Amino acid sequence: MHKKTDLQKERFKRYYGLKPIEFKKDTLSAIAREQHCTPNVIRSSVVSIRLAMFRIAVEDFSMLETVYKKYHE
Repeated sequence: MHKKTDLQKERFKRYYGLKPIEFKKDTLSAIAREQHCTPNVIRSSVVSIRLAMFRIAVEDFSMLETVYKKYHE
């Protein structure tokens, strides 16, 4: 699996509202405006991370699920 860039990860977190404390979802357009690119570029980053997550081993996914639940308490 290819490594994902910090920018791709940041876009994914913002789109799905996964930033601790805020948990605010941003639209593709809002992220694109701030980063001076098109919504399609943002969508590509988000999809790339989503596809990579489907390839995560079950054991590693369990750890991610635990962290996610902790931040949503």
